[in-house]
Amino acid sequence: MHPDNAMNRLVEKVKDVDLTWMGEIGMIIFFVVFILVGVWVFARKRGDVDQWSQLPLDDGQSKKAD
Repeated sequence: MHPDNAMNRLVEKVKDVDLTWMGEIGMIIFFVVFILVGVWVFARKRGDVDQWSQLPLDDGQSKKAD
């Protein structure tokens, strides 16, 4: 069997494969995760969110030590 002949058969088989469903599944997974993260964020307590918002500004020293 000649290698080019085998490669041509493989190329013909790959051309016939329909992979559009993979993109659709990926989009559905992304959308579900996006919605779940949004619900998780909005279900948090306001105090937790305020504390998280101060983390980038926190220099690691306790305010009580001042």
